[in-house]
Amino acid sequence: MNNQDTINKFEKIIINAFNSVPQDYYKLKTACSSEGIVRERVFCYELYHRIRCLQKIEQLPDFNIHGEIDKRGYALFDKDDWRNPDFVFHKPGSMDENLIVIEVKGNLDHGGVIKDWQTLYKFCDTYHYGVGLWLVYNYTYTEIVKELSKIEQRFEEKTADQIKLICKKSADSKLDIISFSELFSDVLVKMK
Repeated sequence: MNNQDTINKFEKIIINAFNSVPQDYYKLKTACSSEGIVRERVFCYELYHRIRCLQKIEQLPDFNIHGEIDKRGYALFDKDDWRNPDFVFHKPGSMDENLIVIEVKGNLDHGGVIKDWQTLYKFCDTYHYGVGLWLVYNYTYTEIVKELSKIEQRFEEKTADQIKLICKKSADSKLDIISFSELFSDVLVKMK
């Protein structure tokens, strides 16, 4: 199986896992808020669990999923690139089989959005991850486009097709998958 086949299989697992995360993980109910508050780590831990379960069922053991690997001090990464993506799919010990890098967002704060985009672009462009996925929950695609039209940040288009937005408003809503090229095109239209 080549890397593109493997990437496709893992993307399917990620999509199925995202689709199976219960609503309780989208917003965590607290003693202070019965409506709930967004806690990205709570969502990510449940997503990780579901991905690992599906990975075992699909018998794809050759690649590992690791969460928030700290790249500080890693000799093969430039100091300016020391980031901690939410997830990476790779073969540890090699830079030759970096499959997927994932950033997850439950709130679209502009600083966090820009950080996520920079990480996805850097890992795909410089460190040869095959695909970057930006998973956004609590928002429809239309809401994301509207919010992103307020951000001034723009990026090079050279890997825009290599990075995808996967989004879902709630556990019951449909999931959308859009390339960054299409996303940025829709954002530019909204800005006019």
